[in-house]
Amino acid sequence: MTLQQIREQLADSNLRKVAEACGLHYNVLTRLMKGDTDPRYSTVELLADYIKARENGQNISSPLQAFRSTQG
Repeated sequence: MTLQQIREQLADSNLRKVAEACGLHYNVLTRLMKGDTDPRYSTVELLADYIKARENGQNISSPLQAFRSTQG
């Protein structure tokens, strides 16, 4: 998943909840969404995993759940 796809998928999301679920600081996520920063690969990977889990109908409320939900 590209950074642009992540931005599009999260455009209507509550960024505070997304950041909390992914274990990211809210400011990191807002800068990423605005295009003010080039995120680490691990950050992009976390967000892509979050989006995939959300698309699968999983309720993600903590970083551990986000990680476990992507593991098969």
